Amino acid sequence: MPGARVMLFTSSTAVQGAEVYLDGKCQGLIKQEAPGRAAYSLMLVNVPPGQYAVTVRMPGYRDFQTRVSVVPGNQPLQETPKVVVNFELQRSAGLE
Repeated sequence: MPGARVMLFTSSTAVQGAEVYLDGKCQGLIKQEAPGRAAYSLMLVNVPPGQYAVTVRMPGYRDFQTRVSVVPGNQPLQETPKVVVNFELQRSAGLE
């Protein structure tokens, strides 16, 4: 897809199974990168250029919300700079 970008969501919080939403549509689940590693991520490819409302949601945690911009480009996908969203989820009050 011309002009599409890669978005990478990363966290050092144990949030395996957290849902990632772009503009209210679920895009996938955060997964642990490797057993025994405190790194969790989700990579989306072929994201069209534009502005996006991002939400990361997991039961028992407060939602993480931000806005990101994905700019158009002409590089091949493997050479495309990533839009990286680093996030941390915090437990909801009363669940600690």
